[in-house]
Amino acid sequence: MTNKHALIIGGSRGIGAATVIKLAQLGFDLTFSCRAESEDALKTQAEARIMNRKCEIITFDLADRNATAEKLKEYFSHTIPDVIVYNAGITRDNLLAFMTQEQWDEVI
Repeated sequence: MTNKHALIIGGSRGIGAATVIKLAQLGFDLTFSCRAESEDALKTQAEARIMNRKCEIITFDLADRNATAEKLKEYFSHTIPDVIVYNAGITRDNLLAFMTQEQWDEVI
């Protein structure tokens, strides 16, 4: 997988971080997104870089359509990934029937 690049939307922790690490093990250079740079994001980045992979973090809030479009437009203007993984998500632990409209909108 030499010279391959992957974009992971939602890669700072959990399944997203595991995806970043697995792709790094497979030889991909990486860019992953998160809402804000955090200890988890920096740890994921460091783990990928230990494997001698390029790994960049881009930050934006997917709930903000304009910020998302702007950040991805900037990203795609200089990089075309070979793989895109969409893993972003949040939980609002509640039964569907008891979710407020706002909770539903946030999760979806």
